[in-house]
Amino acid sequence: MPVDKLPARILSLVILVMILSACATSPPEEAPLVIVPEQPEPQVTEEPAAEPEPSPTPLKSRPPPPEPHKPCAWSQIRGVATLTGVAQKQDVTEGTWQFFPGDEVMFHPVPDDASKGDEYKALLRRPLSGDCEHPRLIIVSPV
Repeated sequence: MPVDKLPARILSLVILVMILSACATSPPEEAPLVIVPEQPEPQVTEEPAAEPEPSPTPLKSRPPPPEPHKPCAWSQIRGVATLTGVAQKQDVTEGTWQFFPGDEVMFHPVPDDASKGDEYKALLRRPLSGDCEHPRLIIVSPV
């Protein structure tokens, strides 16, 4: 190729590329709007309502397992309990006891042959942990 024609070819190639790129960036022509006529909806004939199928019997859910019983841990003290008062409650004679050592007042049923002022060997159990409710007094024998 002769050297004179090279710039003309490059120039024509550049112009061709510009023309093609201009076509690619021009806005698209709007397509004509096609209107489709409405078609009537097919009419659905109602069938007689079928009886609902009986639901399967639900499985009886098991109750949650019971909480495991937490054992009580007790501290135990030996001492003397003195009967300081007697009261009748629902067919039970309940006494007010003063426990030594510690000078703690407890309520506990009274033995049949006890009277106010009597002293008994006793154990006082205090809860340390678990499902324990309150301290317990255990009457052992008269002093």
